[in-house]
Amino acid sequence: MKLINQSVKQLNQELTLEGAMKAAEYAGRICYNSTDKITEDSYKGFIKGLVARGHMSPLAHGIIYFDFPKDFNNTYLTILKHNNFSYTISSKTRVFVATNLRVLYENFNQKEINTMLPYITNDDKGIKYSSFEVITSIGVSRELNRHAVSLAICEQSTRFCNFSKDKFNREITFIKPEWYYKCKDYVQKEFVSTLGLLETNYMNWLNLGLKPEQARAILPLETATRVIYTGLNIDWLHVLLLRSSNMGAKNVHPECAEIANLIANKFDFNIKDV
Repeated sequence: MKLINQSVKQLNQELTLEGAMKAAEYAGRICYNSTDKITEDSYKGFIKGLVARGHMSPLAHGIIYFDFPKDFNNTYLTILKHNNFSYTISSKTRVFVATNLRVLYENFNQKEINTMLPYITNDDKGIKYSSFEVITSIGVSRELNRHAVSLAICEQSTRFCNFSKDKFNREITFIKPEWYYKCKDYVQKEFVSTLGLLETNYMNWLNLGLKPEQARAILPLETATRVIYTGLNIDWLHVLLLRSSNMGAKNVHPECAEIANLIANKFDFNIKDV
């Protein structure tokens, strides 16, 4: 058993097709805890596999910017414009679209996508997305995941991750709650003892032949999880106003507020950012 603190890491994506695919691969591999399998070109087969299986959610983390001429295929432009994940700026001669790979692969075939690729640009025109890798508890991720309308989300799966395997050091990792350092020693010991018992029972259930998706029923809310969140900065502002106590949010769960505060610290919100 391992006890850790929550943490946040900002992820940076290269503004190219390859950069978008690598970002999508990383998000997808978080689900299976297989980021150790990433190589320089592993994204090619991985993305192809996601599309073949219809597992599109990781593709939403691969951000793409297009700069189309005004007379580009109007049907394509209409589809690109009208969804929750795109942002559009139009002028007299050009149409700028900020979107992601999920929008492309859910709405177009490969031949149609190929006609758009020459218009990819690395100029974001100030329309910025931000991605964060969050280490938190299952309980807190449930709260943050309620913002799925605003954010793309990929989370480590307790269905497919078997904590008895070597990649997890044959142990379960738990998050130290915000009250852990404030309570009496005997309360800490009881907390640790209870988690240890749950870990033992989880391992025993697997030894009895249950699958991880069945044994996970015993996992407590303080079980650690990894999540990738990606969204427009303007959408992050909305989320943080609801979740970050440093930005004035009220009645937020303390551990959720801690994560939101760590994310808010990465921003300097002003008109050019949002």
